[in-house]
Order: sequence, then C-alpha cells, then structure tokens
Amino acid sequence: MLGIVDGLHDAGAAVVENGRLLAAANEERFTRVKLQGGMPKHSIAAVLETAGRSARDVDIIAVGGCATPTIATRMFRPLQKLYGPSLGICFDRPWHPVDRIGDLVRYRLPLTRSRSSGAAGRAETRLAEPVVRRGLPAALRTKPLAFVDHHLAHAESAWRTAGRGRWLVVTADAHGDGRSMTVYLGEPGKPLVLLDDVGVRASLGAFYSLVTKRLGFTPGRHEGKVLGLSARGDPDAVDLPFPFRWEGTELRYDGPWGLAAARKLRALDATREDVCAWVQRGTETILVEGIVRWLRATETRHVALAGGVFANVCVNGLLAALPEVERIHVFPHMGDGGLAVGAALHVDDRAPRALDTARLGPAFSDADVAEALEGAALPVEEAANPDALLVDALCEGRPVVRCVGRMEFGPRALGARSVLAPADRASIADPLGDALRRDDFMPFAPLLLHEDGDTHFEHFDVASGATRFMTVALPVRSAFRAACPAAVHVDGSARPQTVAQTEDEALHALLTSYLERTGLPAVINTSFNMHEEPIVNTPRDAVRAFRQSGLPVMRLGPVIVRNPGSGWRPRRDADARVVRA
Repeated sequence: MLGIVDGLHDAGAAVVENGRLLAAANEERFTRVKLQGGMPKHSIAAVLETAGRSARDVDIIAVGGCATPTIATRMFRPLQKLYGPSLGICFDRPWHPVDRIGDLVRYRLPLTRSRSSGAAGRAETRLAEPVVRRGLPAALRTKPLAFVDHHLAHAESAWRTAGRGRWLVVTADAHGDGRSMTVYLGEPGKPLVLLDDVGVRASLGAFYSLVTKRLGFTPGRHEGKVLGLSARGDPDAVDLPFPFRWEGTELRYDGPWGLAAARKLRALDATREDVCAWVQRGTETILVEGIVRWLRATETRHVALAGGVFANVCVNGLLAALPEVERIHVFPHMGDGGLAVGAALHVDDRAPRALDTARLGPAFSDADVAEALEGAALPVEEAANPDALLVDALCEGRPVVRCVGRMEFGPRALGARSVLAPADRASIADPLGDALRRDDFMPFAPLLLHEDGDTHFEHFDVASGATRFMTVALPVRSAFRAACPAAVHVDGSARPQTVAQTEDEALHALLTSYLERTGLPAVINTSFNMHEEPIVNTPRDAVRAFRQSGLPVMRLGPVIVRNPGSGWRPRRDADARVVRA
C-alpha cells in the first residue's frame, strides 16, 4: 500500500503493509525546500526503496485529501507556490492580486471549503483523479487510486498507531476538505465513528496562523515561534476578547476572515509576547473545554491526536494533565505531511498497533559518507565506538552532531539527525542558537533515558508514549530544572524525548554513559539543520550544515568528523562538572 499527500505544503509518501508502517518521508528532505508541496515524486521513490518494494508491489495508492488541495492547484502546480505563503487563509495584502483573488474565492464565494462528502467535494475528487494520476511516476499511473478525506486521514494516522484500546480521536488544523476539527471514537474491531466536526468558519488553527502572520512570522511554518514566545507574555494585557466560544456543543467564531481579519488584527497594540500569550491561552481554553466534554460523553480515557494544531506541545501537555485522561498519543507527524500515512492505514484497514519508531526515512551507506567527505577538507577519524567520542565531547561541555541510520519522519529530530549539547548551563543556549541561526527565544528540548522519565517529569505515566516522539510539554520536577536549566522553558516545562533501550540501543547507551560520567540526566536535543532549512537527510546535507554551523564534532555514520575552524573549545573552568571514567 502506497500513501501519498500532494498538498499545498509538506507533500510526502508512505508504505504500509499488513497494518505495519514500513517507510515514510516528506518531499522537503529531498528538494531542500522547506514544506515542499506538490506531487511527492522524490518521496515516493525513497519510501519504496527504503521498504524494499517496487512499483510492481503497489496494489493501490491512497491519496490524503479529496478536495484539498483544490482541483485548480492540482492542475496548475505553480499556483501552490503562489498560495503557499498565505497558507490559503492569510490574505492580508489588499494591493496584491493573489490575495484579492484568494479572499474572493475562499471567503466571499467559499469555493475552497468543499467537504469531501458533499456534491462539490465528490465532483472535485472525480476531477482530481486523472490529474493526480498524470502527475505520478510513470510506473504507478495504472494503479487504482483511493482518495481519503483530509481529516479522516489525520484521524487514522493517530488511531491506528496508538495501540489497542478505546480512544477518543481528535484532529484539528487550519482547514482540509471543508473542516477544521473532527472528533471520532475508535473502538477495537470497529471502524472510526465520527462524533462531531467543525467547519472552516470556526477554525482555531486558521486563527492561530492569522496571528502568526500579524506578528510578522510565516503562517504554516512559524506557529512554533508564537508558542515559544507565549510563555514570556501576559494574555490579560490584550484588550480584545478571544473570538472563539462554545455555544452548547457548537464552536462559534465571532470575528472576520480574509482581508477584513487583517484589518481587525491590526488593532492588536500589545507587545508581541502578550499577543502570543493571548492566542495561546485562548486556543488552550477552547480545546481543553471541548475535549473534556467529549471524553465525558464517550466515557473514554485515552486520547489520540493529529492535525497541525497538535504540534502545539503545550496544548498536548494540558490534555495529559487532565484527570479525565489516562493515556495520550500524538502522531509523530501531526501536520499535513502525515496524511500519506493516515490515508494508507485507512485503506489497508488493519487493527491498530502501537508505532514502534519514527525512524522511517531512508538511511545512507558508508560509500555515501565517503563521497560526501571527499574534498571537504575536514579531519576524519575512524572509531570502534563513535558515540563514545561524542560522549567525550559532551563531557567537555561541547555540542556534537549525530547523523546516523534512518532519517526520522516528521518535524522532530529524535537522535538520528540531531545536535546534542550539555544541558547543565543555560548559557549554552545563545551560542548554540547562533550556530544554527535560530531565534534566541526558542527553547531547546531534553533527551533522556525513558526509564528516568517519571523521576523528572510530571504526568509522565499518561504521556510516556508521546515523549518517545517529543510531542508533549510537561512540567519538570525541581531537581531536573536545577540540573538541566538549558532544557527547561521559562514556564518550568520542557518537551522531552525519552529513549528506551529496546527502541534505540546505541542512543540509549550514549545517554547511559553520559549519565554515569557526569551525573546529569539529560542532554539538549535539537534538529540538525540551519534555520529555515529542512532537517538534513543525506551525508552531503550533513557536511554542508556542519561547515556552516561551525559545530565542533560530528558523527556521520561510522566516522567522526571534526571542524578545525570551530570556536567551541573544551570547558576547562573550575566548576565544570566532568567526571572521568
């Protein structure tokens, strides 16, 4: 089973066989264009090769999204580049023809709100089939196509990777196939049952993106920056009611959209941090209130989440803290790039099974490493245990790069395409952010042993599955905050990734060695990419980013690479907490 998504942004592909996810990747990693949209030809080739399958083995192609993207953007792919920067919702330039037309089509004539179940949506799907087929690689053009509703694909990605049990499945994003939020009930032996949905008129995700754009960030890409700033602001400093409210069981939005929304949001005269805090608190309040009501109505205790809104790890953390919740699962690629997986799992139609890893992308060979390093003028060292040399550097207070094995699927680096750094000093955040050209207000996340999670984080028993994929923020305990201040946000929370020995023995051994030598429970883990670039994929990507960043040490497959021009030096001051083995 091959799944694909060819949306406005973050196109990708996945291979599923007998209910098991064998491979998944997104187009941006191959084109090096952040959130690349369109037909995912590179991803299709990569996932088939990674899974050890060919076009001949594909029985059916599941497509994530029926009327989203629209038939117009599927027929004329260059339109995706024109509409991509606005996310199809943030039309705020009255002088620009794209925004004028977008405002007309989306908000005045509502031509891009077609539900897949409606007459217009069904017509769009029929028209889309030959267009999508024509865009596929030649060897796949005769395969049957199955189009799966956008939010159903999100829901299936969460439910079928959550494991056994009875689950409340909630999806939320900006928009897709005429909806912005859905609620399903997933029970053993039964298909998902739709309980409730919210149209695009009352889209929390779209409003969050509008505020993102209003603050000068890029919608669909920088909502995480709004989240990062929100902990530094005061929501009560914004003299404007949050425009969403529950009216019984119906979500209402009291504000305008399109060009009119841009005019209204210009009235926000509070600081950037206060506006971020305002939109974050409002989003949290609405989602928690709705999900608590659905949990009580269905008498469920497990929650599975997908959709771009649930990239908001603070929302996920609040849900994990609810007394009504015993277990929480967030699909590792919660955004539209994960639709390929959900569509394939839906059509494959096997019993849910817990996802055992997010390392689903392609790996590289030793020959690829040698080719990337040829002519790079970087010192290379072969080592029987390269990770041991990374631990040496970490103990000296230096950051390291770890680029090994299969690439992670989704927006988080989980140790295979990661920068690791000591977390015992908050002062490391500035030079590390500068090296990667990151904003100075964005927090770094901790990486630690899974068996130590409950020792250091509240609500870990509920969120332990989600922490494996770094998809939830949890309050830290005081001892952890004192030991690893660089990995704790200003609000006292952190977004942990925990590693079990059964999941990644080598990474688990690295963390164990570091803990034994320093007594410190965690290191910083951040994605290995320069700001505004996708996470690295190949050794060539890694070498280029390594040189640009000036980081001192990199494990690239089987070898250690050093950067002689790096300004990072071993920490030698008297209070450096280094214990030699």
